[in-house]
Amino acid sequence: MQKKLWALAVAVSALAVTAGCSTQTQTAEESEVVADNGRGCLIIVADHPYSFKDWRFDETAQALAHASGCFISIEDREVYAQKISPVEGRMSIRDAVAQALKGTAFEIKEATNDHIVVGRKK
Repeated sequence: MQKKLWALAVAVSALAVTAGCSTQTQTAEESEVVADNGRGCLIIVADHPYSFKDWRFDETAQALAHASGCFISIEDREVYAQKISPVEGRMSIRDAVAQALKGTAFEIKEATNDHIVVGRKK
C-alpha cells in the first residue's frame, strides 16, 4: 500500500511539474546547453554533478524528477526497490537513469524531453 501511495505521489508531482513542457528530440550527446529553468529529460539540466550511491531506484527517480521536471514512468514495480549503480558526474536525466539501471534487469524503454519510461529488459 505504501509503495502505491508513493508511486502515486511521485506521478502526480512529476505530472504537475512537467505540464506545459515542449517535446524535443535532441539527445544529451548533441547538446551541451543547460536547460532553461532546469527542465528536460534529454539535455543537461544542472551545472553541478550528480552523486548518487547506495540508493534505491525509487529514491533516485524521485530526486531526478524533482530536479528536472522530467516524468519518470515505471512499467514494473519491482524496479522501485532495486539498488542502483552509482550515478556520478554531469549528465542528462536520461543518462543518469540509464547509469542507475546498469547491471539490473531494467532499462529505459522510451525517452523524450518530457518523460522517460522504465521497464524490464526483454
